[in-house]
Amino acid sequence: MKIRSFAFSAVLIAAIANLSFAGFPPRDIKSILSEFADSHVNSDVRKMEGILSETAVLKFTRENEVQTYSQQSIIHLMKLNLGVKQNCTTQIGVIADSDALAIAKVNFIYDGFVIENYLTLEWHKGAWKITRIDKFFNADKSPKVLTQE
Repeated sequence: MKIRSFAFSAVLIAAIANLSFAGFPPRDIKSILSEFADSHVNSDVRKMEGILSETAVLKFTRENEVQTYSQQSIIHLMKLNLGVKQNCTTQIGVIADSDALAIAKVNFIYDGFVIENYLTLEWHKGAWKITRIDKFFNADKSPKVLTQE
């Protein structure tokens, strides 16, 4: 009798958990990219925290050296710019994707220069998360974005 009661409880809990999350489908890659772009343009720390993996890294060059920042450092830098709205337009494109891994490009186009971001996204525990951002600063360069429909 105890085994039946335990089995019934386990099935009931699983059913309730399924119903609880039924109305919230996982976000797709393009929505994560849009959130990344919006969080950059509007200095939205909370939005960025929601889409970055705990192990995310940001890499870019300063002179001839590669700078690497952890997820905590990325969030800290964003907090220093709270309230700042970037004066740029954005272009988003998925370069390649599979069921568990994606590479994308997000351009921030300013007057006279472009910041190109190559993002690596991974599917983990039912959600897409950004695990790596490679940032390139290009003066007087027209943006090139590959898109996939």
